[in-house]
Amino acid sequence: MKGIVVENRKRKSAVLCEDGTVSLVNGIFPIGSTVDISCKKKPHALWYKIAMACMVLMMTVAGIHRYQYTVLAYGYALVDGTSSYELTLNKKGDVIQVEALNENGKSNLEEVVKNTMHHHVSDAISSISDDEEILRVNITSEDRAYAQDISDKVRNNTQKEIESSSSSIEEYDHAKEFVRNKDKPAEGCPEMQMEEPPKKPEEHMEEGNPQTPPQPQLPDQMPLENSK
Repeated sequence: MKGIVVENRKRKSAVLCEDGTVSLVNGIFPIGSTVDISCKKKPHALWYKIAMACMVLMMTVAGIHRYQYTVLAYGYALVDGTSSYELTLNKKGDVIQVEALNENGKSNLEEVVKNTMHHHVSDAISSISDDEEILRVNITSEDRAYAQDISDKVRNNTQKEIESSSSSIEEYDHAKEFVRNKDKPAEGCPEMQMEEPPKKPEEHMEEGNPQTPPQPQLPDQMPLENSK
């Protein structure tokens, strides 16, 4: 490899190699002259780059792991009772978002968020049940083992009688839609008008109507001719 002499130091010359490294070679050479030498990189520079690459890789993996376990939604808890909520859970089972599903839930949402955010779902539901009546808790996730494990923890950690179960995504969506609309009045259902049944003759008399109620008319009968 060729290099250019850039400096002389006592009995050595500093040579700038083609790859950008500087090496000291024995001998005095004119500055600016080109010499053919074997330039070697400093060993610590290579190890430094390797160490930095490993550090960046570890930080990237740690960041992805933290994102998956703390930020990314991994499951949901449907809390149905006096107030109804949907709790979004991360992979650790901590609450990362709260949504109110009915009017009572909206009025208490601020307090519920304060007491449940970043808490494990079992502790969060226990906190809600201390102030409100809960009838059912539905846990769902694409990971069925995760949903069942969370459901068991909720059931064991809640002192009050709460029906907790893990369900499929389809069952959960159906339950959520039911909870969201159960307190709303039915729309598009006109009242049915029932016709009063015909009154009996005695009922006409009781109402002070002396007249005989109209009798149903029979079809005219043709007179029979005498047979000859």
